[in-house]
Amino acid sequence: MAKPRSKKTRRRAASDRIDDRVTILDHPSRRSPIIPLEIIGMIMDEYVAGESDVKRLSRTLGRLAQSSRFLLADAERRLYSVVKFVVGSPAAQKIASVLRSRTAKYVRTLEISNYGPALRRGRSTASNVSALPFSLMTALRHLEVKFAPCELFEPGTDINCELFDLLRDQLPENILHSFVCRRALAASHLIFLDRHPNLKSLTLENIYTEIQPAEPDAHDFARLTNVVEMSVTDVDETSQSYYFIKRSELRYLTFTRIFSIPRDWASHAMHLRVLDVMRITLDQSALERVVDCSPQLQLLLFTLCDSPKTNPFDVLYRLERLEALVIMEKNLFATYTCSVVPKDDDLRFKTLHTVLIMSKYSAAFEYCRATGVAHMTDESDVAVGGLLGFVSEWKAKQIRLIQNGHVEQSA
Repeated sequence: MAKPRSKKTRRRAASDRIDDRVTILDHPSRRSPIIPLEIIGMIMDEYVAGESDVKRLSRTLGRLAQSSRFLLADAERRLYSVVKFVVGSPAAQKIASVLRSRTAKYVRTLEISNYGPALRRGRSTASNVSALPFSLMTALRHLEVKFAPCELFEPGTDINCELFDLLRDQLPENILHSFVCRRALAASHLIFLDRHPNLKSLTLENIYTEIQPAEPDAHDFARLTNVVEMSVTDVDETSQSYYFIKRSELRYLTFTRIFSIPRDWASHAMHLRVLDVMRITLDQSALERVVDCSPQLQLLLFTLCDSPKTNPFDVLYRLERLEALVIMEKNLFATYTCSVVPKDDDLRFKTLHTVLIMSKYSAAFEYCRATGVAHMTDESDVAVGGLLGFVSEWKAKQIRLIQNGHVEQSA
């Protein structure tokens, strides 16, 4: 007859049975966690999507990366997918070191800020752009460069070319999808873009030329034919920016300072879905030219001229695909536009669903044609960014609706 086991033996046997069913997440004798890594990744994605506090998100992902070797790669992949590198900051050296060691391959969005003059001889480069391992950033899709305040000078002034030389020589070819730099740059600074023919979005303050009149095509960016979204201060037939417009079938275009319509504008603007000239006043002739040259427009933003001679909606109805509209009125209360906005029974506007009426940076009236209700937003209702920030978010929302609608139609 078998000898009865002691309580200690029974507890050990029970513990062994539990260990057979449950795998401790980071137990050295186990090969994988009890929860599949795919599920863990989905949980992380859900958390990342729902967390709006960037600092808290970074802290949490950092702790997850340190807590388990099973979580390290997934946590770092999300932690370093967006990197903000502040040149000269205390954190810059640490970020560059970690990127060089193992995480550069995860970077999809890189924001370089406080970029300034070249370092003097003898200064440390550990927190400068030269410390960034561009050659290892094989997944980089979005790049933004912000200059230090002292570097915001007029076109023609020499700037530090180090970053642009590094991008030209080290960044892997054909990976960028978007580039943003809100500072006037020479065409020679942008030569690195020629190595990224799949570039889709380009935001530039301006491009000034350093070439001689006898060499008009020295930097014509001939490979960049896939740009569909562009934002520039102004454009004319002789500007470098116009090269991009002529060679691409743009869908989304923003002008922030001057909108001078070139003679051959119709041949380049016929594919536009979104045109943002909200900071620019359009008189009746300019508005008619826009409507005639861009019949596919679904979203238009512009400033109405003082004392318009005719109702702008008597011109806008010719845009048969127009879905949303922003009109800035210099009048404090935007009374004119509010009085002429088309009602739901105006059959000329079959697709127009929303009109956002702006009174010179003081209030916005969002008019829904289906309900006939106008909702007002003023400065006191906007916590960050003011009314211009509100309009930017509103515009982004409308573009998403347009894009989603296009996908559904294509499907």
